[in-house]
Amino acid sequence: MPSLAVALLALLLGSAAVAATAWAGDNDIPADAQPRAYGAGWECKRGFERKGEKCREIELPQNAVLSPGVPNGWQCKR
Repeated sequence: MPSLAVALLALLLGSAAVAATAWAGDNDIPADAQPRAYGAGWECKRGFERKGEKCREIELPQNAVLSPGVPNGWQCKR
């Protein structure tokens, strides 16, 4: 019975290592992007928007700030 437990543990650890390697090996994430918190792929960091396969900085008008909670949105300063 102990050898079965050791075999199962080795199988689980090996599977976790393969999954972590596949996720961490995603070299297609552009600058100013990060892996998605859920699911596959990537998303642009706050203050950037996706344009094709790159992230570009959101251009804010003078006297504007990024809107809290609104992706890629902005609002005028008070």
